[in-house]
Amino acid sequence: MKDQSDQYVLDTSYIERPEGSELADFHTHSTASDGTFTPAETVALAAKRGLKAIAVTDHDTVGGVAEALAAGKEQGVEVIAGIEFSCAWEGLDIHIVGLDLDLGNEELMKKYKTLHSRIYNGEKSHYVNFNFDDPNTNNGWFVYDDIMWWTCALARAYETFGTKAYLTYSEKSFCRVWYGSSKVGDDGSYADPARFEGAAGGGMFWEWQPIAKANPHQPGDFRSACINFPTVIAACLLHQLVPEGRTAPTAARPTQQTKEWYLEKAKEIYAWADKTLVNSSGRVADGIHGGGPEYSDHLYNQATYIGASCLLYKLTGEKTYLSKAQKAADYVISNMCTNSILKFENGYEQGVYTAIYAQYMKMLIYDCGLSKTLTNKYLKHIQRQMQKGWDNRDQERGIQAGNFAKKTESTDVVESYGGSGLPALMLM
Repeated sequence: MKDQSDQYVLDTSYIERPEGSELADFHTHSTASDGTFTPAETVALAAKRGLKAIAVTDHDTVGGVAEALAAGKEQGVEVIAGIEFSCAWEGLDIHIVGLDLDLGNEELMKKYKTLHSRIYNGEKSHYVNFNFDDPNTNNGWFVYDDIMWWTCALARAYETFGTKAYLTYSEKSFCRVWYGSSKVGDDGSYADPARFEGAAGGGMFWEWQPIAKANPHQPGDFRSACINFPTVIAACLLHQLVPEGRTAPTAARPTQQTKEWYLEKAKEIYAWADKTLVNSSGRVADGIHGGGPEYSDHLYNQATYIGASCLLYKLTGEKTYLSKAQKAADYVISNMCTNSILKFENGYEQGVYTAIYAQYMKMLIYDCGLSKTLTNKYLKHIQRQMQKGWDNRDQERGIQAGNFAKKTESTDVVESYGGSGLPALMLM
């Protein structure tokens, strides 16, 4: 039968059951994945149909469970936390339903919060106490994109834990990149169109030189994708996190900015980088010196373009951003895979590219309201990577070195960068 919304819903009238028994549905989907109704609407509909309990088992996410649990208390319906895992085995698609998930396991949360604190304190101690004006090349700061990644990490840490110091350091690092450092002498990563005329203006410079006592940037200095799109991501995150009502700073090199300023700059940098570094197929160039874009395929660049596009779509609702994210993902699938498996880029840092890609593909798949067809397309692509990586893991240690198409041997040295790729995909 159909509800007033003209959507098909459960008809319980034909079900024969012993007197005093109650009805329950342990397999429901909401708009958190591919369902028709929001989690709250799903619970309300269950109550209307006389169900006493339902399990919310969205595809590969528990994103709708909290809303459903709250609605269940209001509607008098017991809500069971669940999930439907999309799996692959010997070429077959298999869905596994999990029920009664312990989403609020205090012992587990305490364990991971302790681990987070240990990592944070260790990293802060190693990286000169997050003094972003210290340019020593051993454990200081000497290139803009490395600082901007800490901006993103610290912003997410603040979003998760609410520790004010995380937001303070996140903004300090962003502003250090944008405005430069009086101690180091650089004039900042921002290629201000007011300072650089014509094609020399716009976007973000990748580095300053010399490292210890920088000269002003010049037209033709490298403006790379690996600083421009992370800058957009960082600005979007800070726009979401900083409080309303701030007064615009007047200092030449401020350490924080307003909510509105962050979004304005995210749009500005994205517009320049998208126009200058991305072609109509969604291929992202590595950067530009003085001439045209210099194309060299890197999963890192594709991933951060996808992430920047998704975040701006979520903040503005402008579908052009979403279309660009899809094109970038489609380019990876069509041009950056061999036998449907991601090509591995040799090098120490390159192993982490897959983890970055996983982070932003997760956002595209789950947070942007894609059609079921597109969702399945991208999930199958991700599942192929996971399956191949899992099949080629070192079974003795349970780790994969990062090249999913190659067997990881028990004698292989596995760097944390390379080892992060498979777990990041599995967390999707």
